Amino acid sequence: MKIVVATDDFIHVSGHVGRCAGFLQFEINNGEIVSRIEIENNFTNHSQNKHGDHEHEHEHGHDHHGHSHASLAEALKENDVLISKGMGKRLIDDLTAQGIKTVITDELLCDEAAILYEKGELNILDNAFCNH
Repeated sequence: MKIVVATDDFIHVSGHVGRCAGFLQFEINNGEIVSRIEIENNFTNHSQNKHGDHEHEHEHGHDHHGHSHASLAEALKENDVLISKGMGKRLIDDLTAQGIKTVITDELLCDEAAILYEKGELNILDNAFCNH
């Protein structure tokens, strides 16, 4: 199973996919990490890597007018699951349409979140998405 986890420091699960610094991609088999790859976030317009470590004004709204998650969906397409502490409803819908399951959790550590998910033991927060 391939699992990707949003992160800001490649240790902890990020609070928001769109603003995360990167992703940890795991291949998990029987509760064991087979591979762990760090991926820098060059896919979202909100990432800290594109705008520095400061808050910024969005150049677009979070509505259906012109906002696409196509580059993120394309970058993550080989993964079965995306785990984060938070993500928007539109991102959830867009990734689901691409066959990527989205999971919101309160787990702190990326490695632990991936292992627990594969084992079916991850605390999943249903309906905990950002709705703006």
